[in-house]
Amino acid sequence: MPDKGKLYFVRQSLPHGKIPWVIASIVTLALAVVSCVHFHKPPPPAAQVIQATIDAPPKTRITNFAISPDGRYLAMIMTTTGERGAQLWVRPLESLQAQALAGTEGASLPFWSPDSRYIGFFAGGKLKKISVAGGPAQTLCDAVAFGGTWNSEGVILFAFPDRNGFISGLSRVSALGGVPTKVIDVEWPIQFPTFLPDGRRFFYEDASSVEPGVYLGSLDARPGSQGRRISDDVSNPQYLPPSEGRPHGYILFVREQTLMAQPVDPNSLQATGDVFPIIEQIYTLAGSNFYDYSISRNGILLHRTGLGGLRQYAVFDRSGKQLSAVGDPLITPGRVALSPDEKRMASERGVGTKIDLWITDLERGTASRFTHNASRNIIPVWSPDGKDVAFASMRGGSYELYRKTANQAGQDELLLRSETIMIPTDWCCDGRFIIFRQSSPGTLYDLFALPVSGDKKPIPVLHSESNETQGTVSPDGRWLAYVSNESRSFEVYVQPFALASSKPSSGKWQISIGGGRDPHWRGDGREMFYIAPNRKLMAVAVKTDGEGFVPSTPQPLFEVRFLAQSTLISSYAVSGDGKRFLMAAEPETSSEAPPLLVTVNWLADLKR
Repeated sequence: MPDKGKLYFVRQSLPHGKIPWVIASIVTLALAVVSCVHFHKPPPPAAQVIQATIDAPPKTRITNFAISPDGRYLAMIMTTTGERGAQLWVRPLESLQAQALAGTEGASLPFWSPDSRYIGFFAGGKLKKISVAGGPAQTLCDAVAFGGTWNSEGVILFAFPDRNGFISGLSRVSALGGVPTKVIDVEWPIQFPTFLPDGRRFFYEDASSVEPGVYLGSLDARPGSQGRRISDDVSNPQYLPPSEGRPHGYILFVREQTLMAQPVDPNSLQATGDVFPIIEQIYTLAGSNFYDYSISRNGILLHRTGLGGLRQYAVFDRSGKQLSAVGDPLITPGRVALSPDEKRMASERGVGTKIDLWITDLERGTASRFTHNASRNIIPVWSPDGKDVAFASMRGGSYELYRKTANQAGQDELLLRSETIMIPTDWCCDGRFIIFRQSSPGTLYDLFALPVSGDKKPIPVLHSESNETQGTVSPDGRWLAYVSNESRSFEVYVQPFALASSKPSSGKWQISIGGGRDPHWRGDGREMFYIAPNRKLMAVAVKTDGEGFVPSTPQPLFEVRFLAQSTLISSYAVSGDGKRFLMAAEPETSSEAPPLLVTVNWLADLKR
């Protein structure tokens, strides 16, 4: 294990003019090592660890990055202030000049071809590729942005969307484009694959199965089979192959925000030594299992450090002005629920596989831990009398429904056991039903109502070939708002809540226009709110005339300060009068992301 106290950093913050010289030295050092290996020359003398900083250009923010396999180029997804969306940029490591690649607007999660000539990326629900020299981007197939990898046989492996738009396993497609075929076909998301040098085996991250962690898969395995579990640390894995004088390969992964390395036999991938730390505080966004680092075949390590994922629970008015902060910034996925009397907040703390619920007294400013299980405890929902909180917990292997008294006097009560995912979305105003979504074979997500007394047998509410999720009942109990992708994009709808009456009215109304998620009702039921794809919080006035429901045109209120990327969970709460909004916002200074750090010879102090 290397002694972290012996790592030398040539510079922590060089003047801008010296950056090209230092980076050129780094690249020269790395390429010299490669040259010695290729031409069987004696290796150069052992060098100290070298690190240099790459800052984003003025008025830009780097969101994703990947170093090329040969260690010469950096692919970056950058967003420029005042311009629309993100774009893919390429920069030689020995230069300060970066080039934007036309036709890559909206790009995310770049990855390289093994010869470092092309870059794969995701944009607009598609998997695309483009030459490092620029030129037209080519669409390969439909995809979702959860990572890709490219082998020397021209196969790209990526997370493939099912017909409802969610990832379910991994698929392969030719780098020339075509129809994807399943490689791993499971009912839960697995993501961030990376090929090993043989081009057949690959690592990937599984955060949703009974045993989450890093897995080893193969193109030659049966599509329905799960790979071999390598580590129980949930993060995006990468691999450094062996080289002359270093017979081991290294699996890189993140454990509690520290980048770790596990030496392994390159053939069997069995451990050949102890796991050791490389870099502490690897940057990540809240609620994400994707960490900001990338490594080339010759060992150049690119990464970011810092307290990533900090968010501030705060109250905002209808103009987006922050009225007050709740507690200190912390790491949280951001799901939150406001008690009916608006005096308490139930929220999440933690990241990855360890998330707990906390209850905060908003008047006194005190917070207490609500769940004490070493698992993921998420999505709090208050009972209408404020005495109980329902939530989902993965302690049994899959998300199941639990209930606990808000004063913590009792134990966690299992409400419903299932082998498929169940997430509470609302508790009806009369207290009789908990609305929840459940994954179902063939339709993915449907809505059910769970009686909280009696036989507690779930009652189907919405069940179709489309996804139905985020069900929430109006304050008078007559209407159900929900999110569905029946039109191929997620929109907010309202229909009568059939369980509220023996003679329910008929009809269905689309509330959102151009996409929407996360619906909420005002306390009197005369206004609804949702989040549009552009992160704008929208307001919709509604009228109920007899048996009819009349929504108005949606009006924007303000842009929320968090990434509204999921259609499955609630990320804010609304006061009864509709004038205040509670949410876990990114700090206003979060646009200043940490710089990129380039590190060479990080194995220098490792005693082989």
